[in-house]
Amino acid sequence: MIGYGLDRLNHVGGWSPDGRVRPLDFENCSYVPGETCVALVLGREVDGSGRARITAAKGIINLETYIPGNDRSVLLAADGRPNTAEVYRRLAERVNPAASYSALWGGNLSAEAMLLAVALVALDRGRWFELPPDSGAREALVLPNTDQVFVAPVDCVSAYPDGSGSVITIEK
Repeated sequence: MIGYGLDRLNHVGGWSPDGRVRPLDFENCSYVPGETCVALVLGREVDGSGRARITAAKGIINLETYIPGNDRSVLLAADGRPNTAEVYRRLAERVNPAASYSALWGGNLSAEAMLLAVALVALDRGRWFELPPDSGAREALVLPNTDQVFVAPVDCVSAYPDGSGSVITIEK
């Protein structure tokens, strides 16, 4: 509860003026505090019947040295905060294909779990999922367009203002 309160009180740069998150608009603040609850059913890899598995979890790393290559897709936790915009901008310039769905849930403390949930759905379907035209979040889709090919596995990337971040890799 304390972390939740601090997140709400100490966000940098204000909130989105129109109430919409634009995670890939790196020029403007579009942060909107969101509320989510994520439940992931985890199991043990005994018989290989699971839908996906975490194959790598890199704690605090320098994201300037993170280059995933063309053999995977990247899911960015960009949530419109101005203090991480430059880190995500540099990531987006060199990572392809990449996506961000943060516009659906805003900025919150369970964003990393939301990334995992989106990655699991994408792996299960073998593609990024489209958003409804009236969702108000279409700018959150794949960079640079929604026709990009989805490539498994998926790296879920969260960035911090100092250029560090975390990467969790999920694959079937």
